[in-house]
Amino acid sequence: MITQQEIINRFFSFTSKRGYCKKERSNLVSPYFDNEFNLSAGHQYVLPILKNPEKEELVKIAINEICIRRIDLEKLGASACHLLTFEMGVMGIFGYIDDLKPTLSTLLQDMLDLLVFFGFSMDDIYFSVCDGVTVLHKKYPADTLSYELLLEKGVKDSHLVKTKGRQNFIFSNGEERPAGNSIEIYYKRNSTYTEIASVNVYKYLFSDGKLHPMTNQAIGGGFGFDRIPYLLNGCNSVFDIPPFSTFAERIASCFASEIEFELNRDKIYRMIELIKTLLFIENDGQLPDSTPHGKIMKGFLNKLNSEIGYLGLEQKKIFDLGVSSVREHYSTRYLLEKRASL
Repeated sequence: MITQQEIINRFFSFTSKRGYCKKERSNLVSPYFDNEFNLSAGHQYVLPILKNPEKEELVKIAINEICIRRIDLEKLGASACHLLTFEMGVMGIFGYIDDLKPTLSTLLQDMLDLLVFFGFSMDDIYFSVCDGVTVLHKKYPADTLSYELLLEKGVKDSHLVKTKGRQNFIFSNGEERPAGNSIEIYYKRNSTYTEIASVNVYKYLFSDGKLHPMTNQAIGGGFGFDRIPYLLNGCNSVFDIPPFSTFAERIASCFASEIEFELNRDKIYRMIELIKTLLFIENDGQLPDSTPHGKIMKGFLNKLNSEIGYLGLEQKKIFDLGVSSVREHYSTRYLLEKRASL
């Protein structure tokens, strides 16, 4: 069984050999995201380059970051792969790009090679690319370059899907957020397609209600490090691996019967994911206070206590079981301490 730590080790081993410089992760409370915790990896390095109107020399970085996306909170337990807090690995090339084709070709080849290095078979990998989109009343053409490059690299035409609309075009109304085409990468098992990675080509910056072409561009390949291990190990969901499986084993004795435990698995997974999220937030110095991020944290705490109360469980025991499960899983990468809120 391959672990999440082994996947991350392979990522940094591979990217180092390909010339990507390893960077440190940012704090979850980032100045680049108003009223949200860190949403993506590498933004603290790429955004200053993209905002610069002067040409910048190309840089290559590799990074693994903790990200939190509140939008996925209600999917916890119901979805096999969505989490509130997850680790995102990114290898990116940023700066002035005179000719996009060779730079994108390099990044795509690195992505394909890394997927094989992780342990995936290319026979089970599928890609979607933009077939044209209208954003802010302006039409943007199909991403024929990405499509043709993937064909050149041996990807079968039957494994390439052209999509209309916004599915393969990154765009956010957030001021000074980057935008551009994306390639989504899926792993097919049986009849299910699970997104495991993506390539984003940032050409535009949103400001004053418009998308503006940038002097510098960024190409980033991102991986979901929580999804990859469960898929490679043949598990049914991300909750079949630690720290979720560890917590589930330890909390089972809190229920009167196996049936009661099974009927409440979705709530059990929400509890451990919320505990994990709160630990990471406090580890980065944020407390449940009156600040915008503190208020979000209070919401997570209220949700956690609601789940515990609904099941009639002992709060301290659940906190202790959850904290120990999370700390054991992440101990090789992060020092997580139990603090006031838990």
